[in-house]
Amino acid sequence: MPHNLQRIPEGTTHPCKCCGTVFTVERNPNRSGEFCSRPCALKSSRSKIRSHEQRIADEAAMMAGIRERQERDRVEAAKQHEADLAEQRRKSDEEFARWKIREAEIGRELADEGRRQAESDHSEALSDLESCPPYIDGELDREILDRYNEERHRKSSN
Repeated sequence: MPHNLQRIPEGTTHPCKCCGTVFTVERNPNRSGEFCSRPCALKSSRSKIRSHEQRIADEAAMMAGIRERQERDRVEAAKQHEADLAEQRRKSDEEFARWKIREAEIGRELADEGRRQAESDHSEALSDLESCPPYIDGELDREILDRYNEERHRKSSN
């Protein structure tokens, strides 16, 4: 039982692959529909017949073309990979430079904060000194000072 070889839909106009004549494709499951007549189909078929040596040469030429294309693709891929690496390296260097700048800014901010805190502590200490009596006078003040010194001595010995 033959299978349907027709590739071109029936009723369409199509040029013949051999002679170029435009024809209307008829329904025929034994023909592809690419040729206007049987003689054109046979002529095209015979023109494709090749000897064993010619087929081997064709295959060798095809394989050489494939190898050449693969080598060209490999070289192109290597160039693209190198370009991608260079771009990634450039972006990494830029990011590292930004990070270094930010690190320096944070260091300056911390130093400024430490300076402000030291100035604040110093001004608080000065205000505490101004609010204290300048000298301890009297027996009561000496007694309080002695108790304070004893307490401090006891804490430091523990």
